[in-house]
Amino acid sequence: MSEEEFRSDLQALAILISQLHDIEDPAIHVTYDQAAGHPTTTPAGSRLAATELLDKAHINLATLARILNIPGPEDPDHQNQATWHTDIHYARQLATHPGLALTPCEMQLFAQETHWIVTRARELTNPPQQPSIIIGPCPNPQCGHTLRGNPGDHTTTCPHCHNTWQTNTIRNLNYHKLLNNKHSRSCTATQGARILKACGITISPSTIRTWKQQGTITPNGTNQQGQPTYALADIFQRVSAKQPGSGNRPGVS
Repeated sequence: MSEEEFRSDLQALAILISQLHDIEDPAIHVTYDQAAGHPTTTPAGSRLAATELLDKAHINLATLARILNIPGPEDPDHQNQATWHTDIHYARQLATHPGLALTPCEMQLFAQETHWIVTRARELTNPPQQPSIIIGPCPNPQCGHTLRGNPGDHTTTCPHCHNTWQTNTIRNLNYHKLLNNKHSRSCTATQGARILKACGITISPSTIRTWKQQGTITPNGTNQQGQPTYALADIFQRVSAKQPGSGNRPGVS
């Protein structure tokens, strides 16, 4: 991949991050059902796919920014904003940074990961017109194509690598990657409860706040409104400790 293509992908990612956030946030309505004629809540599968892509983008951008000594936003008001705001800042700064050309071998790894994220994000933000739902990325490590299907489908075949997968297998893999990711982005108690609900795990925001008061879960910061934020993996691990067994955790046997 050329340096020019890498810079182009970073510029595109700066725009796509905001679009992925809109898909991830259940409070924002995005028209996915063209026949409905009105905005509808983004399907849970799409929200989870957006969350995973935002996590990957954050790790990739933050690591590259640290290597190239790119500081975070200088605006004091910006420093307390959500992680995705900072990631947009990094993507814009990296797209014009001269250091991208200094270590080509190392940059190729970041360029390939960035291109993969941008490709998947475009698939997610520009869904096909035919009725379908997002199941998740293809489990084939050499593929990763976003798989779609109809509600009720038990299997799906990847149009790229032509492997056939059980839809439940794909969803469970996605759940565990998301929930066990120690580098996952921060979320408030309400946001964490919503993501876990989409994974089939019911927990109330008030329970998470109670755990904070009891000292059994520790916030990792605050958002722009001063609300405590937590690592999603920490919330999930606390839920798992509270409710051992497979009944409340999808895909665990």
